[in-house]
Amino acid sequence: MVENRQPDSKEALKAIQQACLENDADAARKALIEWGEIKYGATRFEQLRTFLNPALQAELNELNQSLYSPGCSGWNGEKLMQLVKEASDQRESGKGEGDRLEPLYRG
Repeated sequence: MVENRQPDSKEALKAIQQACLENDADAARKALIEWGEIKYGATRFEQLRTFLNPALQAELNELNQSLYSPGCSGWNGEKLMQLVKEASDQRESGKGEGDRLEPLYRG
């Protein structure tokens, strides 16, 4: 029996890192969608943007422009990887903006 194992956020981060190191915009976009689904439940690239800080949103714009704008030359994934790692670390430590809800009952 073959087990369909779902990737975890560490595997998704590794895929983003690899794509960014190789400056592979298409692979980075695909890996970001996978990471966004795992971390935030976002199944589309546009949905993922709503969960991210403005600096990371700007980098996603750069990524999209490099993929879909005519005449764009090369894409550098270094800054995107740094920002994704920071966002992931914040999410893991619970320091993200607005990540936590107030408890329903205090007691």
